[in-house]
Amino acid sequence: MTDEVINGIRCADDVAAKLENAVEQGSGWLASCPAHEDLQASLSIHDGEKGIVVKCHAGCTQSEVIDALKDIDAWPRYKKRQQKIGNKEITATYDYFNDTGDLVFQVVRFHPKSFAQRRPDGEGNWVWGLTAGTYCRKAGKGDWRKKKNNQQIPDGYEAKEFKAVSRLPIYNLSTVANNADRGIFVVEGEKDAENLSAHDLVVTTFVRGTGKWRKEYAQWFRGRDVFLLPDNDDAGRNGMRKVASELV
Repeated sequence: MTDEVINGIRCADDVAAKLENAVEQGSGWLASCPAHEDLQASLSIHDGEKGIVVKCHAGCTQSEVIDALKDIDAWPRYKKRQQKIGNKEITATYDYFNDTGDLVFQVVRFHPKSFAQRRPDGEGNWVWGLTAGTYCRKAGKGDWRKKKNNQQIPDGYEAKEFKAVSRLPIYNLSTVANNADRGIFVVEGEKDAENLSAHDLVVTTFVRGTGKWRKEYAQWFRGRDVFLLPDNDDAGRNGMRKVASELV
C-alpha cells in the first residue's frame, strides 16, 4: 500500500508541531481541532500501536479531523509503491466511510481498466468482495479471496465466513453530510467525483455506478438541490433517470 513518508509527519509530536496551541499532556498532546472553530483545545493526539491516533472531543469524526490535518499538511503523506494484483496494476483506491468515520470498503481501480471492491478484515488485511460467503487465504497471512462454488480448500490455506456489507455508504459521505446547505453533484464514478471536488463542489457517486441506487441513500439528498451528471451513454443516462425517479 504505502511506504516512505515524504512530508516528515511520522509521529504525534510532528502533528502537534503543525497545530495551534498544542500542549503536552501525559504521553500525548492537546491542540485546537482544525476541523471546526475550536476555542477549547478539543483535539487529543498520541502514538498508538498502528500509528498516530487523533480524537476530537467536541464531536468531529476521525475522517473529518484527518481530512482537515491533510489540508494543512499535518498528516503523513506517503510515497506510493506500484501495486500489482496478478497481472493488473493498482492505479487508484477510493475510500468509502460511513457516517461515524469508519472505513467500510474501498473501490480499487486497475490498469488495464477494471474495478474491484475490498474491505478491512479487522486484522490489517483485506477481504476482496462485499458479498457474504466463504473466503480463503494462505494460512495465517495475506488477503482473503472468495471461494468459488465447489472449490476445495488447498493444503496450507484457511477459510473463513464473512457476512455481506449490508449498508453501503455514498462516496464522500462526510462532505455531503457536513454541507447540508449546499447542492450535491452526482457523477458516474469516483475519478470524476475527485476531479469535480477539486473545484470546491459537493460531489458524490455510488459503488458500481448510479444504476445501483439503494433506498437508504435518499436520506442524504432530502431537501437538497441535486445536479445529475450522467456519462454520455445509454447506461449513464438510464442510471441517472433511476436516481431522479427516486428523488422526486
